Amino acid sequence: SRLGAESSERSILKWQLCREQRGQCIFCGRFFGCPGVESSGKVELSFDAADVAHIVPDNKQGPRAYLNLVLGCKACN
Repeated sequence: SRLGAESSERSILKWQLCREQRGQCIFCGRFFGCPGVESSGKVELSFDAADVAHIVPDNKQGPRAYLNLVLGCKACN
């Protein structure tokens, strides 16, 4: 698969968010190399450096819903 040997639900979720965000970290603006996704800018980070983040965190009673998720790099998250 394009996502590598580990096509877990988490990696598929990361890929979906990466596609929606056009390969860009929501926090710092750097670009990920997402399999099968054309990024809007120069790729600076690997797909492994992407991390799913909550817009409203769990500890602030953020919903556990797709609409509350974004993709950021591990350095920012």
